[in-house]
Amino acid sequence: MRWSVVSIPHTGTHSVLDILGGTVPHLKEMMNIPYCIDGCEYYVAHLYRSTLIERVLSYGYEVVIPMRHPVKTVESWCNWQEKNPVQIENVVGADNLPEVEQYFEPEWVLKLFRTLIWLDELYPGDLNYLPVDAPTRDYYLDKLNHKYNLSLTTNWRPLNSIGEYVTDTPKELREATDNLLKDNKEFFSRFYD
Repeated sequence: MRWSVVSIPHTGTHSVLDILGGTVPHLKEMMNIPYCIDGCEYYVAHLYRSTLIERVLSYGYEVVIPMRHPVKTVESWCNWQEKNPVQIENVVGADNLPEVEQYFEPEWVLKLFRTLIWLDELYPGDLNYLPVDAPTRDYYLDKLNHKYNLSLTTNWRPLNSIGEYVTDTPKELREATDNLLKDNKEFFSRFYD
């Protein structure tokens, strides 16, 4: 099997890799580089560019996209940034990204969700979602198992989590997140109430 886990940061990349059998001890070193474990090939990347989906589909990978509620994703991103100030020189592939600093603003996460919604419309049926925090997550895992004749299981434990949130999400960012949910209700209602 050839899996590509294409994710928005803080949506469950590690958890989905664990479900697919592709857990790696040093995810950062494995980003954007295909690797094999037990006969399966994996390609893991964050959704920095919309062309990434086109590329992995053309390579014959089955795309699995971790999903996490946008509010929780933004909270996690803000909390992580508070504890881990980003040093651009340590970011894999940063030298190839224009205006790389914009990718480390919390608003960027919302832009990535908008990109994902656009890609979902562009590639209907080609993207497999696996929401890690939704009431529908078992349905999506069953759907993935049925589509590929697999028997994947999980206890849905969070991986690579830094624990309790200590940072409050800024009011304007919370409002922007609420607007994203309201403006794209049809997309998000597939996963969340």
